[in-house]
Amino acid sequence: MLRHIAVLSDVTALCLALVIASALSVAIGRSLPDPGDLLLFVALIPVWMLLAGFYGLYRVPNRTSEWSFADDLSAAFVVCSIWGWFWLVARSIVDVGSVLPSLAVWAASILLIPVLRSGVRHHLRSAPWYRQSVLLVGTPVGVSRVAKRIERQPDWCFDVVETIQIGGRFDPGGRADIIADKARALEVGRVIVADAPVDMVERTGLIRDLLEAGVHVDLVSSEADVFRPTAFIDHLEGLPTMAFAPVRLSPAANRIKRAVDVAVAVAALVALSPLFAYVALRIKRDSPGPVLFRQDRRGRYGTRFKLLKLRTMAVDAEERLDEVAELKLHPESAAFKAIEDPRVTRYGASLRRRSLDELPQLWNVLVGDMSLVGPRPLPLDEATQVPPRYRARENVRPGLTGPWQVLGRSDIPFEDMVKLDYMYVCTWSPRGDMKLLLRTIGVVLGARGAY
Repeated sequence: MLRHIAVLSDVTALCLALVIASALSVAIGRSLPDPGDLLLFVALIPVWMLLAGFYGLYRVPNRTSEWSFADDLSAAFVVCSIWGWFWLVARSIVDVGSVLPSLAVWAASILLIPVLRSGVRHHLRSAPWYRQSVLLVGTPVGVSRVAKRIERQPDWCFDVVETIQIGGRFDPGGRADIIADKARALEVGRVIVADAPVDMVERTGLIRDLLEAGVHVDLVSSEADVFRPTAFIDHLEGLPTMAFAPVRLSPAANRIKRAVDVAVAVAALVALSPLFAYVALRIKRDSPGPVLFRQDRRGRYGTRFKLLKLRTMAVDAEERLDEVAELKLHPESAAFKAIEDPRVTRYGASLRRRSLDELPQLWNVLVGDMSLVGPRPLPLDEATQVPPRYRARENVRPGLTGPWQVLGRSDIPFEDMVKLDYMYVCTWSPRGDMKLLLRTIGVVLGARGAY
């Protein structure tokens, strides 16, 4: 059903793109598309669907993978560009006329397809049939860790109907066949194994039994480097192996990333200068003290730099930290985050909700202390709490945005944040940076995890 809905959404978007192209032709004094043009358009829609299927637009995404507008936009750009050439060549063969309709449909469809898909996803989340029942399996600690994430992510539409708690190895009540029978009896659509049994035979047996029962299985890893997207299945004379290829930023990739950082930072600083002036006046009127807040942060390769932010707290906020210790959002975490921090000024709270206080970091990006996308820049005291196995997160410049900011910000505890940053470094790609930048827009507008 989800695939059928996606196909209907895409065809609707293509038709709307044709309507926009026709209206543009009329607006500039040209005629509407003739019947031959319309026939070509209809005849090439199946070609579009084949291309979209090949590039993964009709792969039903895993709900927990945070499939979003950014993912659809990148795939839609490729598919629409290839399909646009097909239509352009076909129109030139039958001598239909101007290339303007083809270009207009191409440009409009690239935006309309992900926009309509986002609207469909938003509507589906309110449909009762879209909700999915979930069985949680694992140790008490693992089950609690996953349950908290499900609670924080209502858009996944997961309903935990039961939990089965097991030890490091399966106890008599947690054998693979019993868990599979329980999943069948409850008619769940998904089983999340929050902490896999240490015995590989038991783990494989559990996954096999659940898959044969037609249940989707999520196996949660306790370490960030166990499952890398760079892993691939290989074999040694028929012996299956999982191979891991190291990911390194080449000198060329570093130069490209830096060039994009500088270009975007310069353009943004110029464009946002009136906003900076307005916000500075509001900060001055709201509370005494400087407009900017400066703090030492850990940078690339462990260097130190002064991070810039718009001041959102009282000037004595750092001296009053002990007063608000009991408000800590994650008591066991190394980082201090609070939902209602009394040290935050009235105007500072509104700046924080929209992350406008982070905009001066564009200067840090321009001078080379930071990048547009990267790991979170840690205060010096928090940086010392990063486990040695995750220190590779310092191999790239810290970012204005990154996986932590996109996936939940303050809702994500410190320990999970450093794992996300480590995964970012291990799997860096220009396409991944672009997706994170696009998804940052939605996160900022939604004010999720900003306190």
